[in-house]
Amino acid sequence: MVFSTRLCATAVVLTGMATAVLGTGIIVPLYMWPGSAPSCTAWTPLIDTYVLTYVHRIFINIAFFRIVDNPSTPFYLIVNPNSGPNATDYPYGCVQMLKAHSNVKVVGYVLTGYGDRSQSAVDTDVATYASWDSAYRPDGIFF
Repeated sequence: MVFSTRLCATAVVLTGMATAVLGTGIIVPLYMWPGSAPSCTAWTPLIDTYVLTYVHRIFINIAFFRIVDNPSTPFYLIVNPNSGPNATDYPYGCVQMLKAHSNVKVVGYVLTGYGDRSQSAVDTDVATYASWDSAYRPDGIFF
């Protein structure tokens, strides 16, 4: 009985937290290589695959943080899968897959090096993002 009571209490708390968070939006730093398009396996769990999370020694299926299950919740996804926008093998197809969802805003990461990076290098990254095709161009910049 204690085990099931804890599980129910945890589920209620998580559901309450999800409702509060989903009412305002979710920011996710996707600082990882997504894999190759069209599968983009590292980013897929956020979009449409159920994710198991370990909470209080219990694995719980957290579907309420998936993009497809929350079409009215804004998701702001910060992408930097391969050290900035100038990489020759940048995963444009995977960024385009994210942008295919109307509730997703893709934000390009620009390294500032805690202020140690030159202004021209930062400007170059911003200009590179701005020059991308609209199918995968970020909706904003995160410094």
